[in-house]
Amino acid sequence: MKLPIALVYTLATLSMSAYAQNPPPAAPPAPNNPDHAVSSLTDAQIVQIVETTNDGEIAAARMEKNHGKSADAKDFAKMMIDQHTQNNKDLKALSKKLKMTPEKTPISDKIHRESELAGARFDKMKGADLDRAYVDKQVELHQHVLDKLDNELIPQAKNDDLKALLQNTRASVAEHLDHAKTIQKTVNGQSTTNM
Repeated sequence: MKLPIALVYTLATLSMSAYAQNPPPAAPPAPNNPDHAVSSLTDAQIVQIVETTNDGEIAAARMEKNHGKSADAKDFAKMMIDQHTQNNKDLKALSKKLKMTPEKTPISDKIHRESELAGARFDKMKGADLDRAYVDKQVELHQHVLDKLDNELIPQAKNDDLKALLQNTRASVAEHLDHAKTIQKTVNGQSTTNM
């Protein structure tokens, strides 16, 4: 059955008009980008992301503490070990209370890989070179974690106790970032007393 050309034109115009008013939904993020692979995180996934971040912080801090030169950077590293270890203990206690098993995600896997790469890089350094690399990475990492807490982890946490723990963690991360920035000036040769 052949449709009159005027009818075909009308149907095509209506279809294009409907398409313009209701375009198809945007394509989902590419699956190869771990930061966008999980659109909504569960509490168990959030806990795993924070624990993995803590583990990476602890490992890097141990290298600085054992092989760095700057007293300020080494003291900062000791503080990172103590506070991130405590944060992991708090997360484990909360997980036990909630009968929740932390769950890996592409995000936590990416954090683990990046921590291993940083560790391999730090392992080849000693003294002032390690101080600079470690503190620079701390500034970068704490800013990234602060953004992730603000934009993803805290807003997506469902359990009130977990949300409160994340907000306390956020306050510590902000303090760590400020402290790391101060040390960064020192290890890069700028005296903070002259500023």
